[in-house]
Amino acid sequence: MLAITAELHVFDGATNWAQPLRLGVSIAGRDFIRICERRGDSIHFDSQPLEEANLGEGGRVEIYDITARVSPALRNREIGAPRVIHDGGGRPIGLALPFVRGGAFCLWVNDDEFYWGDEAALRSAAFTEGVRPVIGRRL
Repeated sequence: MLAITAELHVFDGATNWAQPLRLGVSIAGRDFIRICERRGDSIHFDSQPLEEANLGEGGRVEIYDITARVSPALRNREIGAPRVIHDGGGRPIGLALPFVRGGAFCLWVNDDEFYWGDEAALRSAAFTEGVRPVIGRRL
């Protein structure tokens, strides 16, 4: 794994680390994966780069490497083929990064915010009623 990056809102010099606007995943030997939240707690994947922006009086959007913040151990882990996490009904809500030796690190959206953690954290997350996250097909 190379890095997890994020577009973060910066206002009056304070960076909002808790609520990334978009996430990016760089894995050695693979195309960049940008994860964009959509309305209704679903996400979209593409390979476009993350973008900085000047929002005038509203602050700025800056790009940060957040790998060490989400899980320092990710830097040296060998990652298999990323898999889509869906809500049990086929709607994509996240991305699982499976480790070659078992387990996975997961990134998902819930209640209009990004979350991350291992598979246990994904399973124990307080999703809206009826949502049962499932790690499905390869991205």
